[in-house]
Amino acid sequence: TNSMFRAVEETNRRRSIQEAYNIEHNITPTTIYKEIRNTLDTFAEIVEEEGISTGKRPGEKRTLKDEIGAMKPTELAKIVSRLEREMKKAAQSLDFEQAAELRDLMIYAKGRLTE
Repeated sequence: TNSMFRAVEETNRRRSIQEAYNIEHNITPTTIYKEIRNTLDTFAEIVEEEGISTGKRPGEKRTLKDEIGAMKPTELAKIVSRLEREMKKAAQSLDFEQAAELRDLMIYAKGRLTE
């Protein structure tokens, strides 16, 4: 379609401007390699470091929300503060997807805390 053609043309125009800038300033684009952190891993680390028992039996499969639902209020308070710290740390390192997942988990934990 015409709109698709214009979008591709605009992309090509911007690409050529960027390539000219890179040549002028002797810049060679490189791929960024970044460790992928999983929210589940982060949560497991927090639980282990805080010494929190979730009552999970070996081999039992649970979601993070199930894990949070099984916690006592004192443990939830610890989790909320640690999730907030980890969320801020992720945001500072520009890992916004991880920060958003931790934020969502923190909001859920806060909700369970006020029940």
